[in-house]
Amino acid sequence: MGLFDDTETEMTSSQALHSQTEQQTQMAGGGPPDWLKQMAQAFSNPQMASHLAKTFTEKNHQTEETYFKIPVENEKVVENMLSSLGQLFKAMDLGKAENDKH
Repeated sequence: MGLFDDTETEMTSSQALHSQTEQQTQMAGGGPPDWLKQMAQAFSNPQMASHLAKTFTEKNHQTEETYFKIPVENEKVVENMLSSLGQLFKAMDLGKAENDKH
């Protein structure tokens, strides 16, 4: 079952073991996580990218402006995501040059 799959399937015990082994390999530096591969494949597919764009956008018909939208459980989910992104950027030293100016 993938992040962008439309159908749900039950995972067999051998699939679960394979998934666990794959995750352990990836954590040990053996490659990107499966969800990241699925996301990259989905975004590189023009039909899927178009479908996702329609799913994640909404147009204000009065102003004709288009907005990016993603349904979330609550504001805490967004706060946690932004905090995680900040930690990722910090780990990648992306904010270092900007912080050095202050």
